[in-house]
Amino acid sequence: MIMLVEDLSTTTMMVKCRDCGHEHPSIIQMDTTYFKTALLQEKREHCPKCGSVSTYEKSDYFFL
Repeated sequence: MIMLVEDLSTTTMMVKCRDCGHEHPSIIQMDTTYFKTALLQEKREHCPKCGSVSTYEKSDYFFL
């Protein structure tokens, strides 16, 4: 799927760090329509604030 840059400016896929609570953009990005049907396996995310690496499930992601 090709994502236009304009789409990311209005819907950024975010995740909240399990350790410090910092909300940051996910390493993966997709639009909300695709997200609804996507089968996401656990993803490892690195927090840019505290450096923690944690594993997240689909239910951990949200959009801004």
